[in-house]
Amino acid sequence: MKKIIIFLLFTFNTSYLFSQVKSFDFTDRIQALQNKNVIFYNTDGFQISSEKINLEFNEKNIENLFKKFNIKNSGSKQIENLLNYKNYYFDQTKIISEEFGLVQYSKDYFVEGPEKSLFFIQIGTINLKNKDLEIQIINSIIQNRIPKHCFNELKPDTINFAGRKIKLENSCYWSNINTVQCPYAGEMNWSVFEKLEQAKICLDAQEHITKSKKSGKIISEEFVPIIFEGVETEAKRITYSFGKGMGLVLGAKKLTIYYVAVNTNNKNILCVLSHWNNDRINENGLPPLLAKVMSLKK
Repeated sequence: MKKIIIFLLFTFNTSYLFSQVKSFDFTDRIQALQNKNVIFYNTDGFQISSEKINLEFNEKNIENLFKKFNIKNSGSKQIENLLNYKNYYFDQTKIISEEFGLVQYSKDYFVEGPEKSLFFIQIGTINLKNKDLEIQIINSIIQNRIPKHCFNELKPDTINFAGRKIKLENSCYWSNINTVQCPYAGEMNWSVFEKLEQAKICLDAQEHITKSKKSGKIISEEFVPIIFEGVETEAKRITYSFGKGMGLVLGAKKLTIYYVAVNTNNKNILCVLSHWNNDRINENGLPPLLAKVMSLKK
């Protein structure tokens, strides 16, 4: 089965208050996917995972979990006083690309939940810090307040695409939360944001992350008019050419990626869509998955 592995990370800049957590509703933007004991979440560019562990919250139990969760900076333990529960967290900053100014922020939380349970929650972002949203998401996870309608089926027969249900082919699968791959039919990754300008900034970061990997040569880069979820807009289209190694594994040598950020159906959505040159391309110039949400204007 052909797999397209592209790390699509999100970024935006925002400010927050340290003394008081701002209250707002994010449940119309967040999506969740549970795989065994781990739940994955995506909203506003946040990539989050949580796992409930049947242990009490104490120093010994937490230290015993460092190896399992690959906690290497255990000397930098901190406490988040804005959370409603006992907690420790460890944060890490990593420069992904100096050329494009990409910085990855990650936090590993150990939080005491109800009935003396222990939660491990990871949060990853690129060039992003939003303390209000971060605290509200963690509190909602601990309190089990993420609505059931936000959860997707592990086998994606249909997906909730920014509020619209889309039927998929039988061969499609999740490669990450809000990332759907359909062999020989395309791939797309999306996130819903509070503000459109945030989505646009994140769109630039996704493009730069792919470029910073330098695994392929850009053979074309242009803006093209499209219709995305009923809205006329422009997408940036970049086509990459790959060497023999990549081409032989995937059976293809050219990858085309569309970058889109738009307000549609009262939602601010970022979407990155891609396909290989040997995918099933319809007469409209797009593979089946991409054609479900966009069309090229002639």
